[in-house]
Parts: sequence; C-alpha cells; structure tokens
Amino acid sequence: MLMKHNIALIAFICSIFIIGKQNIASAQSQPSNFKYQLIYVSTGFVNMQNDSVYSRTCCVELPDSINISKIIVKAGTQEKLYDIFNYDFIFDNNTGLPSEATYFRDGLKAYLGLFNTSQTDMYHYEITLEYVDGTQTEPKYWY
Repeated sequence: MLMKHNIALIAFICSIFIIGKQNIASAQSQPSNFKYQLIYVSTGFVNMQNDSVYSRTCCVELPDSINISKIIVKAGTQEKLYDIFNYDFIFDNNTGLPSEATYFRDGLKAYLGLFNTSQTDMYHYEITLEYVDGTQTEPKYWY
C-alpha cells in the first residue's frame, strides 16, 4: 500500500515538474512575429575622413501597438559583443534616450535612431521585443 502511494506521489511530482517546465519555457520567449529593417538617414555632416555621416536607424514593424513594452536593440563589432549600442527603448517614450538616439512611431512602425556612423559600418545587430507580461520574442539578428 505504501509503495502504491509513493508511486502516485512520484507521478504527481513529475507531472507538476513537466507542466511547470512547459510554462516556464513558454513564458521565456514568444515567436519573432515582427519585421525590421536597418537603414541609413543622412545627417548632412562629413567627418574628418571626408565620409558622410549617417544616423543608423532601425525600422521595426510591430505585430500590435497594445502589448509591446520595450524594443531592445543591440549592436556590436562582433557577434554577441554589444560594445557599440545596447538599449531598451520603452514603447512610446521618446524622452531620456541616449545621446544620438531617437524614437518615433507611426502606426505599427517604430523608427529607432541608434547612433551616427559612416555608411560602411559592419556591425552585428540584435533586435528583440518585450511584451507587457515580461515575455520576449526570440531575437532577430543582422550581420
């Protein structure tokens, strides 16, 4: 009889563990159901090397405009090294941004000015959305 209760208890604990693992996994990331484009916008300036200076802008097409809390953008000189730019844009907030950064949204498109650069930048980029419930999409990369 005791053995039967132990087996039932072990089965119950295993089912809670499995269900809990599934809930944790689904809470950590959501499908990357957004599109983005990295573009250059002319600043009208020329640097010391006589190169034109551009504002690196990330245009993100959002899946909706209600459930998004942050747009996370990272840029670096190598994969997974974000030594150039790493900032969480708070949705619909264009104050308190880092130097050179800008935020503008038009419907389901958010335009994020990141930093100034020459048009020949070869940086690695990572873009992630964070929802109001704290879950994030899987990151999208551009190299």
